Amino acid sequence: MAHPLLLSLANIATDIRSKGSLHGHLLLALLPVPTFIHKKSRIRSLLSDRLLHRCLDLVLTPLKTAAAIGVMMNDLRGNL
Repeated sequence: MAHPLLLSLANIATDIRSKGSLHGHLLLALLPVPTFIHKKSRIRSLLSDRLLHRCLDLVLTPLKTAAAIGVMMNDLRGNL
């Protein structure tokens, strides 16, 4: 079992972004759904949150690097 992590752009119109058939989202990763055997729900919640944030940190590292140093991107015509 896994939760999908989807990526979209904010400048895509909401009616297009909300329809799955129009492909306004990109599957970035599948995040695990953990089950822990610890008795206290407080500890299970803490472990689950730490795992989620660690997974997000690993998956989003390239985006963080691109935001920090900047990258060249193509426009619709293929120009840099």
